[in-house]
Amino acid sequence: MIVEPLLIEEDFFSRVEGREVIASLSKSVGIASMISALRPDLDNIDDYVRNTCARAFSIVAISLGIFWRLSNMD
Repeated sequence: MIVEPLLIEEDFFSRVEGREVIASLSKSVGIASMISALRPDLDNIDDYVRNTCARAFSIVAISLGIFWRLSNMD
């Protein structure tokens, strides 16, 4: 995704904007579309790309409530 580099910017407000864009996009298109869009970046040989993709996946999970559901499955 084109906004992933915003997640590792030094500027705080740029990181917040990146999180907001990914969160609203996740809510608009759903989990299946986000997984298919982010999946190729997980296999990238560049560590930078994989780490940025992991941050994007965490934002998707939090914005869709998946993290809360998995942590409260007791």
